[in-house]
Amino acid sequence: MLYRCSSWVWKAFDWQGTVDPTAFLALPLAIQLVGSLDPGGWPGLMAANRSMAVAARARLEELLEVEPLAPESMIGPMATVRVPSLQSDDAAQALIRDFYEEERIEV
Repeated sequence: MLYRCSSWVWKAFDWQGTVDPTAFLALPLAIQLVGSLDPGGWPGLMAANRSMAVAARARLEELLEVEPLAPESMIGPMATVRVPSLQSDDAAQALIRDFYEEERIEV
């Protein structure tokens, strides 16, 4: 069933209150700062991130004795790795929770 509502009610939900522009104003400087963290700028930073992801994936695949899920050419700053011991969603969620609680690793 559709309910009719006057337009002023919908507009009430569009109002954000006091708009703080700090995040918008800081964004250009943040982009510049992060780009300056690597001598190669943003391209160098992205290449370094990809290199670390590829190396970490290779090490994990070696330790877990699993085959790659995708060719290396498809790897960006993140990679997937098969974890053969996980047989259910509950087991996967428990592992994710343990990684975060013990090492503050986001999975």
